[in-house]
Amino acid sequence: MSPGRGLGPIHDVLLSYLSEKGYGTWADLVNAWNWLAPDKEPGEAAHLVARDLSWLGHIEVAWVAGEITWSAPPPVITMIPNFGGRAFVSGARSSELYTPTYPQGEGRPGAESGGRLKDIVFNEMEVNLHLDEIANVNGPTTLYVLCGTASDATKLAEALNINYTFSVATRLSKLFPKLDRYADLWEPGTLPIGFDVEMFNTQILKWVETDSTDELGLYRASTYAHFVHGIHGPVSDSWRQVTREHGIYEVLRWEERHVINYNPAVGDLAVPFYVGLPMLQGRAAVLSSGRLPTARTIETDTGRPVYSWIFPNVSENVAQRIACSLNQQLRTFSE
Repeated sequence: MSPGRGLGPIHDVLLSYLSEKGYGTWADLVNAWNWLAPDKEPGEAAHLVARDLSWLGHIEVAWVAGEITWSAPPPVITMIPNFGGRAFVSGARSSELYTPTYPQGEGRPGAESGGRLKDIVFNEMEVNLHLDEIANVNGPTTLYVLCGTASDATKLAEALNINYTFSVATRLSKLFPKLDRYADLWEPGTLPIGFDVEMFNTQILKWVETDSTDELGLYRASTYAHFVHGIHGPVSDSWRQVTREHGIYEVLRWEERHVINYNPAVGDLAVPFYVGLPMLQGRAAVLSSGRLPTARTIETDTGRPVYSWIFPNVSENVAQRIACSLNQQLRTFSE
């Protein structure tokens, strides 16, 4: 089937659908993604797409009374510091606000991008602005507005009647809860019985199969629907059900393992591939540039190569706050 089942690039179509719908259940999101991309590989499963859209600020995902729901927040323009005068367009993206370019093919006509954002930037603004539309394979089109000054972005937001803020990433990074605040909310509970179990190995930073859960640490069970994560310890024989990333940083805290790396010369934040970042920290890192992370191997100050997610253009202050909120000490690396 053609991209978007003939409607356009699949991530843009999904984002437009979620924006028009406004809110819904997890099943709504999963069914929409599976209809758009029935043949996609497991690495592009709906939960990863939802995580990326949330990191970009396009949707919010909530766990209420054990049920996952989502909503599309109002659109916002945020100026990105140290990024060539670019402002990033985040939040809901209705077809009225923006429709992407998609090529002609397989019986459907092509179409140029359009919407109020493009019309106002090119036709109605008195200041000199430029809309930079960057197509992505694994995410929706990235929308940057190149501005002469921050006041230009403010004027654009006023013309669109949407919100503007300077550096959402910086503001968000000042609000991170500490790791122990999450730990206070973890409910007692063990892993479900009868499923394959893996333990997170803090030395190689990967999940490994195990036949026993006697050792203190973080475990996960692969159920029919999803992974269930449980921490054994730090008090002997105590079990709590946890979220994946927070559980990983908790066991790293026990062993005083510091795994987050930063390159101050270029502003790259590097996080081991299987460790990742919790949702709030990931959003601050992503909104530092408006781009999703890429994966590559880096050489750390320990001399050992680590396959990592690389978040670009993260300021040192934001990087330090991310690390501190996860009980990590920021380490440095260079290219």
